[in-house]
Amino acid sequence: MTNRLMRLALIALVPLLSFCGDDDGGSGDTDMGMTELDMGMTDPDMGTTDPDMGMVDPDMGMVDPDMGMVDPDMGIDMGPPTVVSIAIDPATATVAVDATQELTVNGTFSDDSMMALTEGVLFASSDDAVATVDAAGVVTGVAAGTADITATLDGLEATATITVLRADFVVFDDALRAGVSLADFGGSANAVTVSDAEFFGGAASLSIPVPASGFTGGTYVIDAPVDLSGYDVVRFAVRATEPDKRLNVAGIGNDSADNFYNTELNVPGGPGIPITTTWTEYTIPIPDPSRATDFVGLFHFAESDSEGPYLIYIDEIRYVDLPDGAVSNPRPNIANEIMDLRRTIEVGQVVDVNGESCTFDVEGADVFTNVTGIGFFDVTSSDAAVAGITGAPSNRIEALTPGTADITASLLGVMAGGINGIEVVPAPPSETPDVAAPTPTVPAADVISLYSDSYTDVPVDTFRTPWSNTGMFREEEYVTGNNARAYEDVVFFGIETVGPNSIDLTGITHFHVDVWFEGSSATRLGIGIVDFGADNAFGGMGADADVRGDVAFFDTSMPPLSPGGSWQSFDIPIADFVGLATIEHVSQYIFVTEPAGTSNIWIDNMYFYTAAP
Repeated sequence: MTNRLMRLALIALVPLLSFCGDDDGGSGDTDMGMTELDMGMTDPDMGTTDPDMGMVDPDMGMVDPDMGMVDPDMGIDMGPPTVVSIAIDPATATVAVDATQELTVNGTFSDDSMMALTEGVLFASSDDAVATVDAAGVVTGVAAGTADITATLDGLEATATITVLRADFVVFDDALRAGVSLADFGGSANAVTVSDAEFFGGAASLSIPVPASGFTGGTYVIDAPVDLSGYDVVRFAVRATEPDKRLNVAGIGNDSADNFYNTELNVPGGPGIPITTTWTEYTIPIPDPSRATDFVGLFHFAESDSEGPYLIYIDEIRYVDLPDGAVSNPRPNIANEIMDLRRTIEVGQVVDVNGESCTFDVEGADVFTNVTGIGFFDVTSSDAAVAGITGAPSNRIEALTPGTADITASLLGVMAGGINGIEVVPAPPSETPDVAAPTPTVPAADVISLYSDSYTDVPVDTFRTPWSNTGMFREEEYVTGNNARAYEDVVFFGIETVGPNSIDLTGITHFHVDVWFEGSSATRLGIGIVDFGADNAFGGMGADADVRGDVAFFDTSMPPLSPGGSWQSFDIPIADFVGLATIEHVSQYIFVTEPAGTSNIWIDNMYFYTAAP
């Protein structure tokens, strides 16, 4: 480039020099001519490459930024930058029905600059039935679903995806939803009202008195099943009038019938959840929303007298649709019953899967549900010919033929930890009493019944420890109109109250039970009563430690069971249960035979009563 400029300079100088003479006026004087070496084009002081005078002189040359042709101040006018692309911020968003989301359109210009565009942009929604958008880019959720919002400007286009969440399904918000009512748990003492004295949202809450004796509890059911599969969690707020309490039960899916979807929140330190004098909001994940298509039990609670009396307030019970991924990482479990813990059941029996629970990540925090409804699980038997699965939602285990099988489960495609081991044995020949047990004569007002056709029973279940024996127990009608529990070839068995239904024996004087024994030799019977303490849970320490009282364990203070089959009635003073130091929270009733496994025992008319003076 420099050489080219030099040549151009020479050409330009030739005509100019041709008019110049020497000192004498001549044009060919060697002192002034074009070939003069001292004035030549390469003279560093005067030549065309002279940095001060030459054509490439940065101050005077053709490329001089101040004077040259590409000088931005003197050059060609290119005009203002133009928009080359647009984008919407945010590109994805989630809104609730009737909620809004403002969108911003950003433009990228030809000079790589960016700025928000406020004029000339046109907005449109792909589905106005899901979400609408106004001229300013404000989106409003209309109904659950997904819609694309498009922005256009001078032929340029950008799109944002908007997800509209379902409106909350409200169970209680100042009032119960239409068709919802409270179904009391058996034996509960409920006095629930709607109170405007306290509320978390709105203007009222449910006021639930905890009694000084007994328990409060029930489930809010709806009169016709509803499809709640579009929701991820249930939220509710709770507070108490006393500090440092614990609500024993808070859950969903209890329909007062099958309860296959019964799921309950549990916070470490349980059972149940902490409640204080300030409002706390809790979240219960629905274990598998896709299966919540036929819900009746919307929300349930229970609290015993162990911490009462005081008031509980519950408010804003609602099913909530969360953004995708808000509930994640399920870690399910079932009870691990293998080796010595394997359950033994006889052909024809149907039993439940034991120990379902699951931990979820809910919006970044772990939430533990225990129990977790078996209806949300897939249940499998390792040998369906031995132990079959009755099918969802019951998922019960049915003993079919003798042998062993391992029962496993999964939730949302994740295998549950634990195995329910099952051993199926042949059913023994039916040996049933041929006469009815004596009809009780104690007035019902003086009785707390656990198992009798003559009274209203406190809800109970049968239990035994897996290590105690290989025998079976069942319940059946043995004489028309009379039911009893059968314990076949057993050494240790019992009855336990269900859930929060502990019994306060204060003022009670006696325990009664009728026993039918079919053995061929004398067998002694021992009976024990266990107080679980204020927490009404097995185990515990300190004030909540279990207290057990026994009577007639393998000694001669009670007559042996008579062989050959006949009913014997036992009326035992509560004071005779040695070691039973507390009786306010009795939950377990134990029977032991000696020698073990000699034959079958039937139990009927098991109750506590207050004897007449």
